[in-house]
Amino acid sequence: MKETDANKELVLQFVDEECIPYVRDLLRAALSDHAPPRSHFDFNRFSITLDKMAGTAMVIDDLDVSENGSQSVSLERFLKLLDG
Repeated sequence: MKETDANKELVLQFVDEECIPYVRDLLRAALSDHAPPRSHFDFNRFSITLDKMAGTAMVIDDLDVSENGSQSVSLERFLKLLDG
């Protein structure tokens, strides 16, 4: 049975809906050693803030202003999901 979007974690929705190769490359570059410690990106539906110092990725659903509209995940997990 396929999980509905309403029940799927925001980070998984982001990966499924917006992670074309260009977006994946952009996010990986933002996590390189030469990039600033914190980066923010606005995509079609989601905003992503990568914080290398805290080791987190914040995923925000710009269409959901409730407390369910954001999710923080470790950068390790975020990268694993990007790599599919």
